[in-house]
Amino acid sequence: MFNIKDYHKNALNPYFDDKLIKYRQNKAPKTSGNPYYVFGEPIGDLRDNMGCENFDLCPDIEVHEDNIKGIHIRWYQSQNQINSPCVFFIHGGSFIGGSLDVVENPCKYIAKHAQALVINIDYRLAPETVFPNNGEDCIKVIEAILKDEKYIFSREKVYVAGDSAGANLALYCAQKMKYHLSGLLLYYPVVDLSHSMEYWQWHPEKYRGYPNELVKHCSSSLKDSELLMQKLYLQSYNNAKDPLVSPLYIDDMSILPPILIIFAEYDYLYFQIKAFIHKLENQNHAVISYCFEGVNHAFLDLLGIVDQAKNSLDILCSYIK
Repeated sequence: MFNIKDYHKNALNPYFDDKLIKYRQNKAPKTSGNPYYVFGEPIGDLRDNMGCENFDLCPDIEVHEDNIKGIHIRWYQSQNQINSPCVFFIHGGSFIGGSLDVVENPCKYIAKHAQALVINIDYRLAPETVFPNNGEDCIKVIEAILKDEKYIFSREKVYVAGDSAGANLALYCAQKMKYHLSGLLLYYPVVDLSHSMEYWQWHPEKYRGYPNELVKHCSSSLKDSELLMQKLYLQSYNNAKDPLVSPLYIDDMSILPPILIIFAEYDYLYFQIKAFIHKLENQNHAVISYCFEGVNHAFLDLLGIVDQAKNSLDILCSYIK
């Protein structure tokens, strides 16, 4: 495992990336008042405050729209070549939010710098659509495009990527699909929705810089989010330790393709991700992991704002190549 430390430290808070501090100081406050509630939860407000507007570092990459079996996608490709790899990207958002827009610029970056066809999947969200139908939406898209000669790429170089809950869905796809994937590209994956902490424990005092207030805030911002995802994503499905829900409970990791994991130092998910990596390594599974220091969960959303978002994509593109 590698720790990535190439960030500018802030004199006022030496634990965090300087550009992340500046972004947090100037970002718009959260909005509230959206009247859409489900099961007593403010779904409208939660969705309105997810993600951020990032920057397009590859304006020369065209955006294409399509509909695959009723599921909206966007796709991007720098070179229309038969030997190009294909990356299916599944956005995060706690299964209830997120959008194609938030991950569009990262997808365009991958398309250009990995010279890949990138498919951005607009799967249906919870709580309106529940497990396992969200993951099945992704599989429908992947399987349909693999068979569609309109999309030109190498069927021997197929990856599924995702961030946070999207990375969880990527792991769902890898377990359910019979197609041999070249790899999984996972940003800070949700790997345990059970909240049992059977394999891991959350230790706030083990974060570098604790008890710094921003360290405490960023490392705990998703604390107990598993319970909300159980309520809205699983709903009546009561087996949160099902490996399709919580990949940390996969017994035999050899069912998965090779995996690249990119995660953040100040993330509540840090300890469950470390446990997942440890389990993969103990079974001699092909896994490469990078922990980016000085940033928190969802730092990929800050492409063009925080350098480490771009740096992480450079690692991902190199991995594909």
